Parts: sequence; C-alpha cells; structure tokens
Amino acid sequence: MRRNLLLLTMLFFVFTLSSCQKEDNVSIIAREGRQVAETSDENFKIILYSEKDSYSDKEEVDIWATIEYIGSKDTIDIYSGEPYAGFNVKSEGVEFISFMRLTLLKTTTLKKGVAYEFPLQKSGGFSEDDEDADFWRDFYSEEEMLFPIGEYQLTFLTDFYTDDSVDFQLSVEYQFEVR
Repeated sequence: MRRNLLLLTMLFFVFTLSSCQKEDNVSIIAREGRQVAETSDENFKIILYSEKDSYSDKEEVDIWATIEYIGSKDTIDIYSGEPYAGFNVKSEGVEFISFMRLTLLKTTTLKKGVAYEFPLQKSGGFSEDDEDADFWRDFYSEEEMLFPIGEYQLTFLTDFYTDDSVDFQLSVEYQFEVR
C-alpha cells in the first residue's frame, strides 16, 4: 500500500512538471515551394505556399505556410493554445477545415530568422445527425488531403499573444480549385 502511494505521488510530480515545461517549436521548414501569398508586420512574416492553383479531385492538395520571427530580438516567446497557427478552408459557405486548437496555455520560443512550417491538415467536426454525416466521416478519416470538386477559399491565421501584445492575429488568404 505504501509503495503504491509513493509510486502515485512520483507519477503526479512527473506529470505536473512535464505539463509546465516550456516547449520550443521544432517544425522548422525543410522544403522550398511556390510562394502564393505573403503578409508581415514589424515582428512576423507569414508566407503561404502551394504546389499549384488547380488540383484534380484524385490528387493530394499540397499547401503549407511558414511563420518567421523578424523582430529586433534574437528570440521571442509567444503564448497560445496548441497549435498557435492553422488553416480555415471553405467552399460555397461550407467549412471543410477549421482552425481548432487546444485551449491550454503554452509558451513557444521562436528564433529570429527561422521559418516554422505548418502543413495543411484536416481538422473540424460534424454531427452524426447531419444529413451529410457519411460524407464528413469519409472526408476526415481519409489521411490524404483530397477535396471534392469546387473552388476553395483558404485562410492561414495565427492566434497568440506576446509580452507586448494582448492578442496577436495575422492572416493570409489564397484560393485554389479542385477539378
């Protein structure tokens, strides 16, 4: 009994300490591509990449974004949920991908001059009562980034704050087609 109590106490401390760690973003860009949009301010630059503007409905959509800290310091700490940036993708008013994040508070250190990559990934949800539930179940369970035929409005946006700002948001938009 005493040994179980000691083991539980040790596990509690390990989980507590690991959940309070300051994590560095490790998804540093490793590839180049065709730049389709860019925006920046005095501290951050966002670049959006897409292999092409038009994809077939059997072809994986290859879109990604990078965030780079360009401010005056060597590093900057940002505070956010997880992740601190993501995508929204809509077609004809229907949201296919929504920027969903965990609402925990995480500190991430970004290094000046380093581009951090965010690939387009499926995220979102649906109701089992929805008349299109079978479509959405298939869409989200498919690992490949396949979309039905249509025109899509993509937004890449950030959602974090720094020591200097209450709420920092920067976004970039792009349109692509699936034929």
